[in-house]
Amino acid sequence: MTKDTQTAPAFSPGAVSHARLNSLSDWRRISIMKKSWHELVEQYSQFEKRFESNVPPPTTNEAIQIMLVAAQNNGLFVPDSYIEFLKLRNGASFNSLMLYGANIPQADPFRRLDLIIMNQYQGNPENETILGTSDMDTYVVVGPKGPYRRLDRASWDTIDEFQTCEELLASIFVAQIEELERLA
Repeated sequence: MTKDTQTAPAFSPGAVSHARLNSLSDWRRISIMKKSWHELVEQYSQFEKRFESNVPPPTTNEAIQIMLVAAQNNGLFVPDSYIEFLKLRNGASFNSLMLYGANIPQADPFRRLDLIIMNQYQGNPENETILGTSDMDTYVVVGPKGPYRRLDRASWDTIDEFQTCEELLASIFVAQIEELERLA
């Protein structure tokens, strides 16, 4: 087993022993992962306010209903916790992260993209619901009971798989926060 395979698995602090933690980054990731995904979204939003001076507003109940009807008509599944995320902020478009929003207008001042339109446009080969992308990854939900995956954006190979949307959201925002802390 090489040293690389002995390091802590990304974003699974519960299964990591102290002996396998080889870097300060591993300890930092575990510290961050103890936060709820709500706290991580807030921390990410603070960086966005600092660099962009504004963050997207929460979505409305009307926009959620429009999105859910369109999702059902298109065979897509939007997890309850993703809807909860949209109620905190209707999508994200900052630091190479693009999490799709509900009923986003074409001329959006925050440069966000609409979940339904992007799923129609991207021609999803596996008929999974695409929640968003980053510069290297695509974030998908396979079905009503998961799993939730981080895929390589180019090949669609699975990089990480999560049992809940909350775990996927936490992993997305942990990676973003780590990157933003390096840049700050």
